[in-house]
Amino acid sequence: MASAHATSEAGDLSYSILEKTMNFPKTNQTPSRLPWWLYGALFFTGAQAISIGLSALAARTRYRAHSQPEPEIEPTPEGSKPPLKPAAAATDTEPESFPASAAAFGEFSFYESLTQPRFAPPAPVFPVVWAINNLLAIWGLLHVLRMPHDRAGRREFLACQGVAWMCYMTFGALFFGLRSTLLGMVNTIIMLGATLATVNIALVRLRDTKAALSQVTLVPWLLLAGPTAILIALWNRDHLFQRGPFSQPSPRLAKSSQASQEDEPRGDAND
Repeated sequence: MASAHATSEAGDLSYSILEKTMNFPKTNQTPSRLPWWLYGALFFTGAQAISIGLSALAARTRYRAHSQPEPEIEPTPEGSKPPLKPAAAATDTEPESFPASAAAFGEFSFYESLTQPRFAPPAPVFPVVWAINNLLAIWGLLHVLRMPHDRAGRREFLACQGVAWMCYMTFGALFFGLRSTLLGMVNTIIMLGATLATVNIALVRLRDTKAALSQVTLVPWLLLAGPTAILIALWNRDHLFQRGPFSQPSPRLAKSSQASQEDEPRGDAND
């Protein structure tokens, strides 16, 4: 119940933000102060700026946490044993200098270093796929925003889209910036749920084919990304929470090179 209430509040907040950001007229017949495509361009630019800014901020926070000097060990009296140094936690290796560009636009080397399922999409396709997803989603968003405010399903559609866009803007910070596979998984699942709800509202409440078609590429992508994010969270260590992996990758599901790397340490241990 608490999670449902929080999701409802997030939807109401995102609906208000979309309404105030776009500031569209109440009907299609009322002339807009700006061309419709300019609203979409401004919204996309703002969403990208927030996503890049949050990713860079999260990566810089992680980098500074790893750059903290180790505390000095106080000298002990002669003849006594020195205190044991705590074992270092297993963390990712940090570069010598802060990778500003990689942190802002996504460190694909981190994604490629993870144990992935065979059906995980390769890193180079991400920019292309998301450009198409965003273009269609914004087209559908503008289409629904131009409907009368009292249109049945309009508010629910915009609320679900607001939740989905919040997930989009924060994913880079959670997954690439903080290197949290668990938070990346939760983010992906929430976005999948919001997108499926968007399609359902478009077909059942709005009864608008164009609004439903605006999610035509996003739905299959997230249906692929959801299981991928779950398996990545299970098979890899979360660098933020210092937890995991929670299970061994299945040779049938894991990519062949990564599965063989996982098997090597176990083979050495048996020898």
